[in-house]
Amino acid sequence: MSAEDREIRLSEIRAKLGSGDARSAAKAAKSYLSKYPGDAEAQKLAGVAYAQIDRFVDAERHLALAYAIDDSQYDVGVMLLRAKMDLGRWEDALGLAQKLRRENPNDRVVQVMLASVLDHVAPPDVGWERAENMPTHRVEFTGNAEEHRRR
Repeated sequence: MSAEDREIRLSEIRAKLGSGDARSAAKAAKSYLSKYPGDAEAQKLAGVAYAQIDRFVDAERHLALAYAIDDSQYDVGVMLLRAKMDLGRWEDALGLAQKLRRENPNDRVVQVMLASVLDHVAPPDVGWERAENMPTHRVEFTGNAEEHRRR
């Protein structure tokens, strides 16, 4: 298939999405991707179509492939983050949200999404926050450590 024919097929998928026919768009994208799995735009369109028909696992898979092919695509990164959040994959979403925040520090959408992810990810218990690390007796620090060693 020529590059022009491929673009026509992608345009048809976009048109189906634009008209609200996400099921047909997903089917067309799946057919296209069987021949051209490395096409980031087709992976993105498949992800969008699957998200619109509430098939979030498929949406996440296709968006992840599109993002792996070209991680400079801001819109794909945000859509992938949204899919991970919709699936409740908060730990996976955290790394992506932080990456998007580093790359787009002034973006309010990314800031809000990162805050939402952080609300769902429990901070690790370290130090005295963990019950087994709490001292069993009262600890008092007095004097100078160097002076104590000389005794």
